[in-house]
Amino acid sequence: MVEFSELVIFGRVAVAALCGGVIGLHFELEARPAGLRTHALAAMGAALFCAVGLEMSHGSDAVRAVQGVTARIDFIGTTAVLQRSGHVTGVTNAASIWMSAAIGCAAGNGNWLLALAVSVFVAALSALTLRVERRWLRKTHRSKPVDEG
Repeated sequence: MVEFSELVIFGRVAVAALCGGVIGLHFELEARPAGLRTHALAAMGAALFCAVGLEMSHGSDAVRAVQGVTARIDFIGTTAVLQRSGHVTGVTNAASIWMSAAIGCAAGNGNWLLALAVSVFVAALSALTLRVERRWLRKTHRSKPVDEG
């Protein structure tokens, strides 16, 4: 028989998937490498680690779960950033994956409203800033030259 706490954790992970999907949809529509699935999975994984960490520690040392997620999500973000021919690409993807994980931690710790509100805000901000960049900053491509220093 499934315990109540397991259903609560599953609900938190489901909310995190929805939140990550909201952010990932924007990137999916822009044909970016990390899209809907990547963001949803990053948020779900973070939520599950945080929720299980909170459950196991009985709330006394849950910050360790958040620290672990933060340290491990950097690996996924690093793989999204590439350098080719003197240009760096994927930084926005890496930052959005990082945000999805943070939102997942919020959902995993039971802050569902915060997670939903921030995911909608991040998606709206991403769409708005992309339009500003394309219209007023006249960016023809998303990569930036690497400082040869």
